[in-house]
Amino acid sequence: MNALGRLANLGPTICRRLAEVGIKDRRTLARVGPVGAYVSMVHAAGRLLPVCYYLYSLEGALRGEDWRCLSEHDKERLRSEVGVLQGKRGRDSAREPTRSGRRRRSTV
Repeated sequence: MNALGRLANLGPTICRRLAEVGIKDRRTLARVGPVGAYVSMVHAAGRLLPVCYYLYSLEGALRGEDWRCLSEHDKERLRSEVGVLQGKRGRDSAREPTRSGRRRRSTV
């Protein structure tokens, strides 16, 4: 297990994905931040990754707490920041409207 694997919420899959984008220790994760790390992993994966398993887990890891302890305000802030970095807005940043008005997943 690498140094990141000792942090709360970070299992082998997240640690592997972080390593793939050059984040191999807590210091680098803190410098890049959970939003930057999440966006980098999404780009590397070529698809959206679940925010609760990735974005919230990264925030919780840096705080030293379980991601489920994050407030709704903190979760909303994180989702909003991801949307800004991806050039979209707000809570639905991972989805785009279709002609019918229904939402579909974007192809990040």
